[in-house]
Formats: sequence, C-alpha cells, structure tokens
Amino acid sequence: MKYTKHIIVTFIALLITGGVVYGTTISPSTQDSTIGNLFDTVNHVISHLEDSTSTLSSIIDAATTTGNILVATSSNGWFALPVGTNGQVLTVSSSDANRVGVAWDTLSTNVTINGEVAGTWTFSTSTVFSGNLHARISTSSDTLTFQPAWGFTPTNGQLLIGNGVDFSLGTLTAGTQMSILNASGSITVTNEGVRTLTAGTQISVSSATGTVTVTNEGVRTLTAGTQISVSSATGTVTVTNEGVRTLTAGSGITITSATGTPTIAVSSTRLFAITVPSPTSTAGDYTTNNVMLGSFIAPVTLNTITCVNTPSSTANSVTFQIVHSTNNSLNGDAVFSSAQVCSSATSTQNFVTFSDATIASNETLTLRFTAASSTQVSISGFGTKD
Repeated sequence: MKYTKHIIVTFIALLITGGVVYGTTISPSTQDSTIGNLFDTVNHVISHLEDSTSTLSSIIDAATTTGNILVATSSNGWFALPVGTNGQVLTVSSSDANRVGVAWDTLSTNVTINGEVAGTWTFSTSTVFSGNLHARISTSSDTLTFQPAWGFTPTNGQLLIGNGVDFSLGTLTAGTQMSILNASGSITVTNEGVRTLTAGTQISVSSATGTVTVTNEGVRTLTAGTQISVSSATGTVTVTNEGVRTLTAGSGITITSATGTPTIAVSSTRLFAITVPSPTSTAGDYTTNNVMLGSFIAPVTLNTITCVNTPSSTANSVTFQIVHSTNNSLNGDAVFSSAQVCSSATSTQNFVTFSDATIASNETLTLRFTAASSTQVSISGFGTKD
C-alpha cells in the first residue's frame, strides 16, 4: 500500500510541476494557492484509501472470494457480503448481523406473494369460490406447480356453470327421453328414446342411426276421384267424400249403420196395396165399406201399414181398422188395438204399432172403414213371410 501512495503522490507532483512550468492556466500569482489546493485533494484521497472498511486493498481482497457482493455502508464505505448457501435468497433486512440492510435468507415453506401465503391462498372474488378455493404451490427441481384445493367436497356430476356473473355449481338435467348418470369423475348421457330406425312398408331409411333420412316410397301424391275431393296433392291432405255421406232406411229397408260400413237389407215385403175411391162408413155396404185385402197361404207378420189421402186436402180423412180371419168375417182378430185415423194428405202416414200383427196361413185380411170424409185413400201393408 506504501508503494501505491508513493506512485499516486509522485504522479500528482508531476502534474503539479507540469502545471507550474508549462501550464498556461496557472499564473505566477496563483501558483502557491493552486499547489496547496492540489496537495489538500491528494491528502483527502489518501485518507480515504487508508479507511479500514473502504481501502483499495479491501476492495481487491473482496474480489478474491467467489460470490462476494459489495454493499454500500452508511459510513460512505463498502462491505463485502459473503455468498449465501444453496437455496437462499438476498432479502432486505433491518436486523442483519452485518448492519448493511441486506442479508442472505432461507425461504420458509410458505412464501407470501401479493399478500397471500403459498399453500393457503384464498380467492374471495367469486361467490362460489369465496372461502372455498385455495391454491397450493410446491416445487420440484425447477418446476412450480399450482394446484387448486377445494374447501368443500363436490358431489358426483357437479360442474362449474356460468351464471352471467361468475360460476355456480350445478348438475346436468335430463331432457325428454334422456337419462344422466353421475359417477365419480364421469357423467354418462344416454338417449332413452329412439335409438335406431327400421323401415316399414312403403318407407325407406338412409341409416338406422346417426343422421337419418326417412323417405315415403308409397303414395306421394293424391288425385281426387269421383265424388271425392282432396285439399292438396301433397303435404297435409284432407280427403272429403262429396257423394253419399249418410244412409237412412226407407220402408222395407234396414241399414245397420248410417255411416262407415253399413249393411242394407230388405226388412219387409209389400203384402198388399189398395186405393179406395169415395170410401164411406155406411154399414152393410160391403163394396165400399169393407174391402178384402187378400188371403195368405203362408203365415206373414205385418210391420208397417201406410196410408195417404188424395187429392191433397186437409179435410180428407178416414178412420179404419184391419181384421184377419179364416172366413172373411169382420169380427175376426183386429190388427190394431183401436181404429186408426189417416188424416195425411201430403205425405205417407206410417202405422207400426199393432195388437196382433201375425197372420196365420189361409187367413184373410179385411179393411173396414168406420168414418170417412176422403174422396180417395190409398193403403198399403208391409211385412215378412214366415
């Protein structure tokens, strides 16, 4: 160190001499004061070099140890902070043994990051996560692992589902013909409806599963026939019967149904028909008062007697009775319980209620008028042959 000071003093002396002998900026009148100032400066530098904590030798010595760090001290000096051990970090310390403000320190298991301690971080910005979601940080070699740890135990099938603000815990809901099976770590969604298609008559399917095209291979268009109308040839079609839509049974006819598939049958046969001009009720006048309607070899059963007055007039009316016997007697068995009044002059009047409608074989039917104001009356009888 002595040699170093001598070199510095000699170098400064040469600078000073050069300034006195050759310098143009130092005048003779100021040489003494200038030289004095320079020597003061040299002495100040040398005094600092002689400081036990900041000498040049200390700086050079610090450089000879691997890992040393020069740390400025509060006394305008330098301190050689030795290197720490493996895993230590340089931290700010107000209570370090060297009193230089920094020190090497060993990290604890939990490191505080942004005010949170590794291993127990808590996020409270979410209504779902608040007080429940933590972060655990562990190191392996040079790898930093972030692993969320729940503060609760989710049930099987629970998912984080967005609710427009953050997330809510929820499960999937099965729709129509669907089922959902929640298991540990898995969710199975199953179609409980149609799973495969099979083509029926006049139908084809492009595939049994997946994207399927169903095609009508039968009737694809409709054309209206006689007494039939169709609203459209394709699509949704309404077919209408424009002909007979309902059936009504007439005299001597039976119909099992008015619509659908009816059975039409002849229910009776006309047994007699007679038109009597100017009927009267005069007793004993056989030709105009009592008329034989016919004799029957085989038994018959009456079911309808029809009557109509002609010409059309509300004043035309007859009262009649029909009897049957084996001797053409008017005192035979009466068909009606009492005499019937035929007053219709516009349409046929039907009589279907009888007291004795069965005519035995070889019996004769006789028509008897008990009152008459009609100019002409037509009477017919219908029944079945036994």
